[in-house]
Amino acid sequence: MIQPEHAESAPAAHDGRWLARQGALAFVLTGMTLGVNLVTGVVIARALGAEGRGEFAAVIAAMSVMAWLVAMGARQAITYHQARHPDDAPRLVATWLALVVLFAAVGIGVGEALLPHLLAAQSDALLDIARLYMLMVLGMLVADVVYPTLLGDHDFLFVNIMRFAQPTAIAVAYVALWSSGRLSVGTALLTLVVAGMVDLTIAMTRLFRRHGLGRPDPGLGRTTLWYGLKAHGTSTAAIVNARLDLMIIPAFLAASSVGLYAVATNVSWIVVAVSAGLGELVLPAAARQSERGVAVVARSLQATLAVGVVVAGSIAALADVGLRIVYGGEFAEAALPLRILLPGCVLLAAAGVLSSGLYALNRPFSAGLTSVAGMVVTVVGLVLFLERGGIIAAALVSTVSYAVVFSSALLVYRAVAGVRWAELLPSAADLQSLRRRASRVLEARAS
Repeated sequence: MIQPEHAESAPAAHDGRWLARQGALAFVLTGMTLGVNLVTGVVIARALGAEGRGEFAAVIAAMSVMAWLVAMGARQAITYHQARHPDDAPRLVATWLALVVLFAAVGIGVGEALLPHLLAAQSDALLDIARLYMLMVLGMLVADVVYPTLLGDHDFLFVNIMRFAQPTAIAVAYVALWSSGRLSVGTALLTLVVAGMVDLTIAMTRLFRRHGLGRPDPGLGRTTLWYGLKAHGTSTAAIVNARLDLMIIPAFLAASSVGLYAVATNVSWIVVAVSAGLGELVLPAAARQSERGVAVVARSLQATLAVGVVVAGSIAALADVGLRIVYGGEFAEAALPLRILLPGCVLLAAAGVLSSGLYALNRPFSAGLTSVAGMVVTVVGLVLFLERGGIIAAALVSTVSYAVVFSSALLVYRAVAGVRWAELLPSAADLQSLRRRASRVLEARAS
């Protein structure tokens, strides 16, 4: 058994101000990461052109989807168990490292067999590159063991910094390669591999120094894997529901309309992406603080709604100009469906917080049921209205679907947690504190 050099146990509970600071940091770093990813996307597009950008995306998509399919809910299962039982870390990590090696072997084998079909229209050289890159499934699954354990430790600062540091290093490397004329599909993918390995090495060093490494525990594996399988089903339902509109629309509308709607959905998804960092903190924080878990979820829900409204409002105000500048004048017609999608995205981001709250209550299957209701609304609504209403109808149906997901999640969480509506709303003291802060900001600007 590898023994830890020193133990750094996270405190059993944190005050609200500490969690608020971590949540604010998550919002800021997630926003900065989105900016870095935008730079990366522009560099890749300009350096590789449409064809190279497509090849790059095809290789990454094939590997990422395969890694997600065989992950078996590792991230949620490990985060939940580590938050509730921090002393199990050495056995938990060893057990899941053994499991993900098996899962990765299956994923890599299936992926290698499918690649010739998935990339049938591509060159043999790209297929060879994709076969090598498919080996990264193992690295992604190992990361799904390491980082959830650190989240369960409430090591939020480190996780947030690493979440920003890796894409930043990749962006810097891409700019350097582009400037020297050496950025290609091969070097771009190699950069991802190197950055991923460095990132994982740093995180694993931190984890093993803190906890060491025990022996795999079959009993612990069975318990956490069952939780993970239920969580995996929930994640599948959520992802399918979020992208179901783009799967159905091509059967009814022309490619030009599909292109406009794809841009509208991608931009509107910024609201959800900005909130993802905070949502990831809710599960370990609420699971660790079982008595105060409802307060953690309630405050995170309020913060997500507040930030979501601000971000969505900013995007709506800049939609016309922003679409023309970033995508070109032909995409100006995406502004209206974009504005229609934004309220739904705010609610979908908030639903993610409530789902994390259900995970923290050991109810991953209940979280999945909330997405099923949204899927029904999406399918029925698009079949009935898409052909006549076009992408405007699609945006309306999607926003209604996201609202149904939020409402369902709210009702299910309230029932499972046994809380009153008032407990999910800001208190009078919170509102008074917010007014004081707003007054100070206004006074500072006036002076």
